[in-house]
Amino acid sequence: MITSREQARTQRFPDSYHLAGSPDQIRMQAGNAVAVNVARWIGERVADVLL
Repeated sequence: MITSREQARTQRFPDSYHLAGSPDQIRMQAGNAVAVNVARWIGERVADVLL
């Protein structure tokens, strides 16, 4: 099984990002997160439409 930190890395959280909670809560937070590059891509597309 991968560690909580490894799971956060797969979602592109930097190692300096503080994850709070129990190990189960951290795994759930990282598992439910939107990867940073995907969120950036969506934000840029929305900004293009709004501007």
